[in-house]
Amino acid sequence: MPKQIELADSSVEPEVLDVSTLDEPPVKRTRCTRRRACCITSAIIMVAAALVLAWYFLTKPQCVPGTVKRQEPLSSSALQNSCQPAALALGLPPLEAWRTGTDADSAMITYGPTEAFNPSSPTYPGSTSVTFEGVLHEPVLAPIRAKFIGWMNRNVLQRSRDDGIVQSPYNDLELCFESLEKAKWPQAIFCVYHLYTTPLLRGHLESNSDCWEQSTWGSMEQQGEGRTFYETTEMHIHDGGPRARACKALLGRTVEAGDVIGYSGRVDTHAMVPMRWKVKTDFKNPLQDSGDTCGDPYLQWTQPMRFLEFACSRSARLAPVEAAGTPLLDTESDSCAVGLPWVCNATTTGPAAGQLESDRLSPGFKY
Repeated sequence: MPKQIELADSSVEPEVLDVSTLDEPPVKRTRCTRRRACCITSAIIMVAAALVLAWYFLTKPQCVPGTVKRQEPLSSSALQNSCQPAALALGLPPLEAWRTGTDADSAMITYGPTEAFNPSSPTYPGSTSVTFEGVLHEPVLAPIRAKFIGWMNRNVLQRSRDDGIVQSPYNDLELCFESLEKAKWPQAIFCVYHLYTTPLLRGHLESNSDCWEQSTWGSMEQQGEGRTFYETTEMHIHDGGPRARACKALLGRTVEAGDVIGYSGRVDTHAMVPMRWKVKTDFKNPLQDSGDTCGDPYLQWTQPMRFLEFACSRSARLAPVEAAGTPLLDTESDSCAVGLPWVCNATTTGPAAGQLESDRLSPGFKY
């Protein structure tokens, strides 16, 4: 029996309304439904965005804002008291002169002498390093006391250049370090590359590891962590993902002058040990990319063979070297000399043992 609703005016015949046939207020129901659907959709989008961001930050190399704390210039007094360009371009000690290779591109040098030390061996545009001739798989040594701050593994079995030349293998593992000699080399950076391997990546070249060389240049997945340095930018990789973690990098480890930091590799048949060197100053690098918000703009590229004075590390020398008058690195003195990045008086057929422990002569050595 339908409910009856009486009208207020009793003189009018009561009208019977069947409220069971009435729909819910359509506008209210529609708004509520739409609001609920929008909320669900928004929640899905937010969750998806959070997952994408989490994946990006956990697996992709990126510059993480706030991780670079040294954006201030070096004080004038600290710069004045630090090591400055060598008064004379001494070059390498006589017994090591055969290693003299190409210099950095003078157009890239923003502090100190710019001209090449060895103009007879032309470099390539944009080069920021001096290339020392090497012996395949010989120990590469730290030139100063420093902290391991970054690495990039670009080792491939084969690289095809634009001019059609195929280079096999192409060893290009790079390591970067920050000086711990705060008076002589405050916040200076040096990097070595074209390495075959390093004891600072405990997982590198392990048979069951993803930290290996890839097949071809251009198709490789980027693999690295920490700080690395390019012509006009600086890369910071907070977390390189599973493949980088497989390398078990000892980031933050302190190395002393003369410690083994790697083993020389080769590009095709050419064994070499290139080195880059940046120093901190009180003015901005004019070549620094203005869009690089994470790089240190006060780090300057130097011409290593013009800027540095080299000496043999005491922990890695041959007995005849000292007798022959080759200078030895004394880390306790006020000298600005830096250690040669190899065992002194090595030969073209193999590295000299010097005073290195025997287990550190092999590329299989790990810290």
